[in-house]
Amino acid sequence: MRRGVLSAALACFALGAFATSVAAQTFPYDHIHVNVPDPAAAANWYEKYFGGRR
Repeated sequence: MRRGVLSAALACFALGAFATSVAAQTFPYDHIHVNVPDPAAAANWYEKYFGGRR
């Protein structure tokens, strides 16, 4: 019993020792497409509330 617990602990330690930190990868968005009935009004709204620019 003690040997099994020791083996499991050693296996967990070994797996943790070789684990690496992985950062989330994001994609750079530089523009979006908006499908609205009135594009000019939508553009004005985004400029006003989100600080967008044309």
